Amino acid sequence: MAEVYPSDAALNALSSDTETGVEYITTGQAPYYTNWRKAMQRHLLASKRANDLRVFDEGSLDVGVKAGKYFTGTAYGSYSGSTGNTLTDNTTNYLYLNSAGALTVNTTGYPSDRVNHIRLATVTTASGEITAITDDRGYSFISPPSGVLDEPEFYSEEAGASVVILGMHWNSASPADGDLMQMSWNAENAAGTKTEYGRIQLELDDTGDASGNSEDAHFELLEIVAGVLTNQGDIVGTTKSQTLTNKTLDEAVAYSDSSSVSVEIFEFFWEKGSPADNDEMRVPFYGEDAAGAKTEYARLTMEIDDSGDASGNSEDAHLAFSEMVAGTLTDMGSIVGTSSARANAAALQVVTSSVGVPFVLTATLAAGNTVAIYSSNAPFKFRILDAWSIADSADSGTWKLTDGSNDITDAVAVTGTDKTIDRAGTIDDAYYEIAASGSLSVVGDGSNADCEVFVLAVRVS
Repeated sequence: MAEVYPSDAALNALSSDTETGVEYITTGQAPYYTNWRKAMQRHLLASKRANDLRVFDEGSLDVGVKAGKYFTGTAYGSYSGSTGNTLTDNTTNYLYLNSAGALTVNTTGYPSDRVNHIRLATVTTASGEITAITDDRGYSFISPPSGVLDEPEFYSEEAGASVVILGMHWNSASPADGDLMQMSWNAENAAGTKTEYGRIQLELDDTGDASGNSEDAHFELLEIVAGVLTNQGDIVGTTKSQTLTNKTLDEAVAYSDSSSVSVEIFEFFWEKGSPADNDEMRVPFYGEDAAGAKTEYARLTMEIDDSGDASGNSEDAHLAFSEMVAGTLTDMGSIVGTSSARANAAALQVVTSSVGVPFVLTATLAAGNTVAIYSSNAPFKFRILDAWSIADSADSGTWKLTDGSNDITDAVAVTGTDKTIDRAGTIDDAYYEIAASGSLSVVGDGSNADCEVFVLAVRVS
């Protein structure tokens, strides 16, 4: 249905428009032409801004663009206007101002809404003439109010190794140490009250001197805890100037109040396309040395011993601990599982440069089988000090330790009485040291010896 006018009586009763200041010419008012010009002049003043950046037909395939002002969302600009912009025939042409304020015409469409631009008009052409001009300036004039945007994005198409996506600038005339810049997360609570649930704030620890070379700052992470916005920890750099601020990673917390029996508090995930045995995930610990150099003082390493098969049922891994010893990051020991597949448990050790605290390896013999504690994968060099077994049944039999090629102990006879202890009588000092990546096995006699074998060892250099 067509848009309708007010009634003739209502129109004849109009005298002026308060909002725009345009006056209506009354019937018989003279001189009529002067009053018409007054009304038109006031009308043009009121509507002039609507002419900004308007695309108009110049004949044939040419269009002009009126001068006007605009705002890109990050900067104000003005366009001086242009004429003689020739369009492509027999297609649809898209006219817009790019992020630099330059008029751009193409036949492929407007840029993505994430790209900074001002849409002007869509113009169709045919047989050397302009057939339609659709005004698209409303896309820029009308936008949703703050807080209604669905999934707002900050986007840049700039090439390069780094780009500023979202910049914050506090134009303070008198910056001072201890000033804060805050980014706040608010939501309604159960009572419908706007509540600040989290905050990231940047504190200016040192605003520098006139040369601007000594500034320091740190980030603080705050979360609401039992109704109170609480500092959960600081993120502080490792430069020497930062150290002087006495800021630390004090009380940095990974936290969950889940009532579940188990809950993931912190997760490391390595999304590798082709995992392989001996792949490692590392957590390094750095500090400055006396010379001020960044130094790795310790490391926690997870090594994938067996990445499994297609069914994903045979994976093995162990955790290794490394510490700085006399200037060298040194393997201090591993924690290895005790499942039947692993068949060993290497205790975590605290060692000096050559001799460590003794640890115990275990193996379970059933029906006199052979158990490989290490198969060319001993984590470090160690020396065997003692070996003994505890019978699990009334079965008898024998066992011995070997390095895969040579016997380390004599054959130990298992007493056929449950819980009986039997100890190796001899240990060969020619073979009792197992090299890093070496082998160690408990070899049964293949008969009915059911027992737990314990091997006392110590790490050596």
